[in-house]
Amino acid sequence: MVRPGAEQIFDYVHEERNQFLHLRLERMLMEKIIGLFVSIIEQGNREKVWVVEYPLETMKILVIGLQQYLYGVDRLSEEYGEKVRRGLNIVEKTFGIIKGSIKIF
Repeated sequence: MVRPGAEQIFDYVHEERNQFLHLRLERMLMEKIIGLFVSIIEQGNREKVWVVEYPLETMKILVIGLQQYLYGVDRLSEEYGEKVRRGLNIVEKTFGIIKGSIKIF
């Protein structure tokens, strides 16, 4: 569910005249997401769930790579769903976890 006013903020940030604001927010969000996942990877390493030698670099490549991979694809299309499934397969292989372990929809 979208919070009241969120759609207006979303639209405002995506106006062409606000490109710089959009880029700053996107970069800030990516840093937060990557940091969160790095913490999860490090915990998984400590608990011997997986072995990821370079957690920060791994997450930067995965998050930024997946973002670019999905760029411009209609989120309601079959193509988007298929690309997400393929991307998740790559993530599962990266961490050496069982195929189908990650479910997002």
